[in-house]
Amino acid sequence: MNRSLFNILSGRNTRQGLWGLPLLVALLISLWLTVQTTEFATAENLFNLVAQAMPLIIAAIGQLVVVLIGGLDLSVGSVISFTTAVLALDQPAIMLIPVVFVLAAFIGLINGLAITRFNVHPIIATLSTQYIVLGITRILRPVSGGTVPEIVIAAVSGSFLGIPYPVFWGIVVLLAAWKLLYGSRYGLHLFA
Repeated sequence: MNRSLFNILSGRNTRQGLWGLPLLVALLISLWLTVQTTEFATAENLFNLVAQAMPLIIAAIGQLVVVLIGGLDLSVGSVISFTTAVLALDQPAIMLIPVVFVLAAFIGLINGLAITRFNVHPIIATLSTQYIVLGITRILRPVSGGTVPEIVIAAVSGSFLGIPYPVFWGIVVLLAAWKLLYGSRYGLHLFA
C-alpha cells in the first residue's frame, strides 16, 4: 500500500478521508509562526502550548472512548465547568477533590443510565445533562471567580525538569487510554 503524503491527504487508500489535512495545516501554521517570531519555536513556549492544550487533550481522549462505543457526550464542557466551580468553593482541598471526582462520575453514571436503561439517544441524554449541569453551575457560581485550592494549582502549574505537570498528566492519561484500547480485550473488542 502506497502511503505517500499525497495519498494520505487525498484520502486514497484510507477509510478516514482527509485525516492528514488538519495535521498539514497545523504544521504550516507552526512553520509560519517560527519564521515570523523567534520566540515561537523555543522549548519553553512549546511546553507552554502543550500545557495549555492538555486539559482539552485529556477530555478528547475520554471522548474518543465514548465515540468508539457509538456514543457522543455533549455534556463534557459543562461538567468541566461545573467541577471547576465546585473546586472554586471556599472549602478544604481534602474535601473538594474527592467530591469533584464523585460528582463527575455521578454525572457520567446518569448519562450512561439514561442511554442504556431508558434508551434515550446519546445526543439527547447528554445535551439534556449539559443544560442541567450548566444551570446548576450558574446557580453555584453566578459570576466568574473564586479561588482554587493551592494543591490543585500546584498540580497543574508546576514543572519537573522544566516540563510542566500537565504534560505528565496528559502522558499518564494517554498511556492509560492506550493500555485500555490496545492492551485489553475490551479495547480490542471496541475496534472489532
